Amino acid sequence: MATRSRASAPARPSDGRAATAAAAAGALAPAEARQKIVEYEAFLRDKLQPDLAAALAALDGAHAELADALALRAQLSAIGELGARPLKMRVNLGNDFFAHALVPDTASVCVHVGLGFFAELRAGEALAFVDAKEARLNVRIGELSGRAGTIRAHVQVLLDAIAQLSGNRLAAGR
Repeated sequence: MATRSRASAPARPSDGRAATAAAAAGALAPAEARQKIVEYEAFLRDKLQPDLAAALAALDGAHAELADALALRAQLSAIGELGARPLKMRVNLGNDFFAHALVPDTASVCVHVGLGFFAELRAGEALAFVDAKEARLNVRIGELSGRAGTIRAHVQVLLDAIAQLSGNRLAAGR
């Protein structure tokens, strides 16, 4: 009974374009190789680079939202240390224009819950909300990081295929 070695097993391409380029690099004529390089560069420029930019922008947005949630947690803990005393603070009205404000009751806070809605929550409820939001954002950041990593891997595979085709073209032109 004959067993097949791993080397003789058919290759499973992870990306059809890159696998085709890698497999056919030695079999393509210089004109065909140039055409494939143009196609791969267009795919890289028109599809992968914009997808990577969008994934990285979404990742940056999720990180900023997480930073806001962590800042809210720090503010809630600072308010909790004050107790039920009135709180004097400066409020940013926009464009770094500040006004002095007096908060007579710090037992409840208004928290932005999303889509332009605010909820008045007690400190414990607000902390529970921040915990849930942080957990959700950490999951989203993990997903977006994985997506960006996958796109980077596809870009690298395509760049390797282009380099291999370019090497084939240069070798054939000598």
